[in-house]
Amino acid sequence: MRFLIFMLPLAASAQVLNVTVLDYADVPAATMSDAQEVFTAIYRKTGGRVVWRVETRVWQPGERVRLADVPGDIVLRICSEEMAKGLTRRESLMGYVQPVAENELARVATVFYHRVEELKGATGSATSQVLGAALAHELGHLLLGKGAHSRAGIMRCPWDTGELRAIHQGRLVFDRVQSVLIVNGIAARTNSGAGAARPN
Repeated sequence: MRFLIFMLPLAASAQVLNVTVLDYADVPAATMSDAQEVFTAIYRKTGGRVVWRVETRVWQPGERVRLADVPGDIVLRICSEEMAKGLTRRESLMGYVQPVAENELARVATVFYHRVEELKGATGSATSQVLGAALAHELGHLLLGKGAHSRAGIMRCPWDTGELRAIHQGRLVFDRVQSVLIVNGIAARTNSGAGAARPN
């Protein structure tokens, strides 16, 4: 089991969001490190602060993972293609947020690593660039809540070649309104009472 801890040096903020990344896809260390840099660059621009801890796990068919027991404010899960077969029938899906009850804040999101690699292959973008942006997108859903998709930018769905080019150029980011909501969402998740995130 491999553990990596990344401190994201973002803009000054009283609240720090603790994120655990569960790697079930055996992402190469260099790819994960580069993806973290992409993720960091995106969230630095929002003014929020995030601590990103990576834990590599081996998934066994039929295994049921108790995500409620995973430490951290947020859990981002990177799944292998084999895992994806048991989680979704939508072959084009890049990721999703774990459903919760109406009055709860969603805490878990998933990204499918084979879809990241397919998109990389179709566009020429590096795997790490697509992975970092995909993780940032899914965390965005957790912090922004329902209706978070937008017509342009990182929260667009699906991404087109314009968004994928923007990843490489460091321009695929949250807009100003989303950035304010991101900071408020971090405050809500860290029990500061400053701001509130809409439930998923």
